[in-house]
Amino acid sequence: PSLADAYVALGWVYLYAEYKIDEAYRSFLKAIELKPDLAIAHHGLALNHVVQRKYPEALAAILKAVEMDPLTALFQAHEGWILHCMGRDAEAFKVLQNAIELHPDDYYILRILIYVCKGAGKPEMTIPVGEKAAAMTRNKNVALGILAFSHAQAGNFEKAKKFLAELEAQTAPDIASGFYRSLANMLLGNYEQAIQWLETSFSDNLGISIIINPEPTFDPLRSD
Repeated sequence: PSLADAYVALGWVYLYAEYKIDEAYRSFLKAIELKPDLAIAHHGLALNHVVQRKYPEALAAILKAVEMDPLTALFQAHEGWILHCMGRDAEAFKVLQNAIELHPDDYYILRILIYVCKGAGKPEMTIPVGEKAAAMTRNKNVALGILAFSHAQAGNFEKAKKFLAELEAQTAPDIASGFYRSLANMLLGNYEQAIQWLETSFSDNLGISIIINPEPTFDPLRSD
């Protein structure tokens, strides 16, 4: 690995583990200065921008990453997610569908599609996409959380409540599903529970820090 790669790695530590936005930004910029054609550095910069809701800058950076490395699923997934955060779900859906054609079993792309289908006018796809993503994780509680979220997102609230009840019945300690429990509860109007699970997930540093601020699904909780 080059020095530029090291700066990218440092940027991820700052962004994901420590949530130090300015330090992460400087690390990604340094990596690009050292190696302008390093796609993962532009990818990191894109996420650093999106967490601050600097959407035009985020989109420009992720498009550079995709241009440099058009076959990496994660870059395509984040291009779709950034478009979604900008309210451009129809475009996001097309990007993610193209990505799925190249990577049909990519867990991350599928999870982002759950957010996008409804806004793209494809609500009927939300549950099948969620079911496929849930089947790919070995963590039963995470699978139940994904199913609860996807059914709530599709407007199938009673089924979403059943999955949440099944989660509550689990006796094993569980934090990993907290993010999806938060999403499902929020869509069901259970804002207090949604906030509690979100705080639990955030405090455990499960990599959701970069999602919470830009993700439009959480907008009803902003005032809280």
